[in-house]
Amino acid sequence: MQLVGAGLLRDGLRWDAFTSAGPALAVFLVLALRRHMPGIRGFRRAGALLVALGIFHMLPWIIINIDPSRAEQRLLRLPLAPGRAEMIIADRALAERDSDRAKHWYSASVERDSLNAAALYRLGEIEMELQNYLDAISHYYRAKEISPDNLEYRYKLAEAYIGHGWYREAIAELLDLIDIDSANVHYWKRLGHAQNHSRMFTDAIATYERALVMEPDDEQNIKNLTSAVLNRAAQLQEQGDFEAARELYYRAMGLYPDDWRAVNNLAAMALEEGDIEKAFRLLESALEKHPFASQLNFNMGIVLEKMGRKREALQFLQRALQLDPMKSPAHDHILRIQKELMEEKTD
Repeated sequence: MQLVGAGLLRDGLRWDAFTSAGPALAVFLVLALRRHMPGIRGFRRAGALLVALGIFHMLPWIIINIDPSRAEQRLLRLPLAPGRAEMIIADRALAERDSDRAKHWYSASVERDSLNAAALYRLGEIEMELQNYLDAISHYYRAKEISPDNLEYRYKLAEAYIGHGWYREAIAELLDLIDIDSANVHYWKRLGHAQNHSRMFTDAIATYERALVMEPDDEQNIKNLTSAVLNRAAQLQEQGDFEAARELYYRAMGLYPDDWRAVNNLAAMALEEGDIEKAFRLLESALEKHPFASQLNFNMGIVLEKMGRKREALQFLQRALQLDPMKSPAHDHILRIQKELMEEKTD
């Protein structure tokens, strides 16, 4: 049993892993005593002795599980490497999902061994789960300084940067990781995410294209690339470069036809250029597939109003407001059109 269960031990301290050997040993002894102690009375005495020994065998395990502090004190008194006992206690607490206790003992381990990168890393993991990104950055960064060759520490540091909104720092870290392991698609995905959120849309497009080549069957890669293309197109539209923007919007439509944003923006651009009929056709087609998109309904309302179809426009604007009462700008337009319709009625 020791050979089979050796993997359960941790520095020889997980003796409780072999507690189950007690009942097995008891059964063996009962069979042995039955041969050597004939008679019912002798057998009963042997059985009573075995029960007593079994209780004695189980007693330390029961005490330790009732009062974990006893086991902790036992560990802390052992002549282990600095911080090792605290690390074992913290690992057990983390396995039991007691993050506060785990955090306490990992911190205690680092106090005794300031170069304990594993404890710092796990402290970072706890802070990440709590979304305390700045604290996570601090722990991951120290772990990285101690073990600069550990790519997991560096990757999690980049994730903490992203969580905190420090995209430039994340980009720098991820580029370094890609220099080391360019075949890791997760690095490329997160790099694209950081670039996209820092408005480096052209770079994000190139990065997501690389990820798509590496994982062509992952639909999320297509969605990510479409997002970067749409963002770059909107940027060009804001700058007045309608031709370049239009080209990218059509590319986005080809990449992910179910995303209505490209059609919506093309319609808005057509409306801005004065081509109301084109804007109407684009929105009409998009609304057939996405009738519950608030922005599509809003823009259709604006187009219909410009076409003089105010009652129809009012219906689309009201629907846009119902679909997104917090963000839709339709409210003021609805009031204005209702007022105009009332004035027309009185005239």
